[in-house]
Amino acid sequence: MEEIMSKLLREPRVLAYECSRSRCSVEEVSRAVVNLLRNSRSIEDIVPVLEFIASLKALKSTSNAFNSIVNSLTSVKDKVLEYTSPKMLVELYGRDKHLVLKLLVLLELYPKISLRDKLANIVVEVIRQSTRMYMDKPKLLEELLRTLIYGPLEVLDEKHLPLVISVFTDLPKLDCCVHVKSLFLSMIPESYPRRIFRNKQVVESLQGLLRSILVELLDQALSNVEGLDVVYDEVSLFITRLNNVCKDIGDWSPCRLIVDSNMELIGKLAKTILRNRVSVS
Repeated sequence: MEEIMSKLLREPRVLAYECSRSRCSVEEVSRAVVNLLRNSRSIEDIVPVLEFIASLKALKSTSNAFNSIVNSLTSVKDKVLEYTSPKMLVELYGRDKHLVLKLLVLLELYPKISLRDKLANIVVEVIRQSTRMYMDKPKLLEELLRTLIYGPLEVLDEKHLPLVISVFTDLPKLDCCVHVKSLFLSMIPESYPRRIFRNKQVVESLQGLLRSILVELLDQALSNVEGLDVVYDEVSLFITRLNNVCKDIGDWSPCRLIVDSNMELIGKLAKTILRNRVSVS
């Protein structure tokens, strides 16, 4: 046990590699991780655990070892909640964003440690607090929101999806936010099960999110030509993915409600982009 604890503290990435190759004692590593978390007094105390878990996840380990080590965190979920509180995540992000990116990996593990229903509220609060705190630092804000999209939000329970969609729809009218909204939009048909598109509330929420993106793009058309193309490409990707979903489920009503109802705005935007490209050439 002492040897494992020493390696966890000094060489967490090496230990993660060994575990991903089934070359560690899962029981001892689990005990070491739990003990370190349970006895921690500050965020600095758990940095080795964060390094270990982030590295193990990055190695794309799907082994029983990974699942067992993660499941052991259930016994210290109070500590996991403590270190992933929205206030801590948002305030710490301004000082050490790399540490926060590792803490966000813990959020992705919520469904595995009996915290699934708490994930949505924490993510929503992180979004709301970060947009207030980092509105004058758009690059920093965008990176944090992107990490949420391609991390915790990919494992969100689908019943909470309408709430989170509404929060993205209401993001401030900033260039970085409209880009983030489009990334979130295009992620949904790629990462969530097809059945969500039979949920009327989800479909109506997506209709509103797409509309808000298109309206903002038209408002920014003259001031942000380069950003316009980037976001429009993401919207086009969403439409392609959504069409594939409708084809797979044999039901085109979600596509009609989400896309066709916004077709006038899509057409105006396409013409604006075409004019910009012609004027540049």
